[in-house]
Amino acid sequence: MKKLIWVLAILPFLFTSCASKKKLTELQSRLTELQASSDQTVARAKSDLADCQSLTASLQGEVKKRDADLDAKNNQLKSLQEQLDYMKKTNTNLLDRLSDLSVINKSGAESIRKSLDALKEAVGEVTAAEQVQAVIAREPVRDELGRSYATGKRKDAVARVWIKPGSGKVVVNGKEMNKYFARPVLQMILAQPFSVAGVTGEFDVMATVKGGGLSGQAGAVKHGISKALQLYEPSLRPALKAAGFLTRDSRVVERKKYGKAKARKSFQFSKR
Repeated sequence: MKKLIWVLAILPFLFTSCASKKKLTELQSRLTELQASSDQTVARAKSDLADCQSLTASLQGEVKKRDADLDAKNNQLKSLQEQLDYMKKTNTNLLDRLSDLSVINKSGAESIRKSLDALKEAVGEVTAAEQVQAVIAREPVRDELGRSYATGKRKDAVARVWIKPGSGKVVVNGKEMNKYFARPVLQMILAQPFSVAGVTGEFDVMATVKGGGLSGQAGAVKHGISKALQLYEPSLRPALKAAGFLTRDSRVVERKKYGKAKARKSFQFSKR
């Protein structure tokens, strides 16, 4: 009887222990599943975090590259703006110089006109007796074609000039005067002998000139025309001589001196 009582007393504990073992096993299996799922979630989160970090690094590199490109573009734009400002300033200076040159050209032409008027007044003082004496003393010098030839010089330029009666056409080195000597001042220099002698538009001129620049060549042609006119018509000599057109202008550029920058210009002086 006692044994039966003990068995009945132990049975509940046995059943309880079996149930608790079963629950424990279930809980352990569920815990294992949850741990595995959490490990997978953590691994996935770490992978996403690494992807985000790499994407962030690439975006930062792209941003830095864009910033560098933007700085380079800004520097280039600044340089172009400086060049544009310099070009505007240079253009303004050139326009100012051009206006100054036009003013100088006009003033030079005006001074030449005044000198021509003064020469005409001086030539007007030549008496008729002197002209007659000049005609008697000299005879015309002309070739078989009715031309007079003379050589003119100025600075480094040498001109060979032929004149003959005509309509006032002037040809220099195979070109018309207004094309070879495009500057009006040079054209006025060539017209001075005819204006002083009073034979404007009565002679054709054919000249060849070499050496020097346009200013020197114009002076050489003028000298040759003056000499040829007085050879063709000796009565014109007094007027041309009084104007000084028959005298070779000996003025040339002064030579450079040793120890100086140019003929007279010196270098900057420094005591030490």
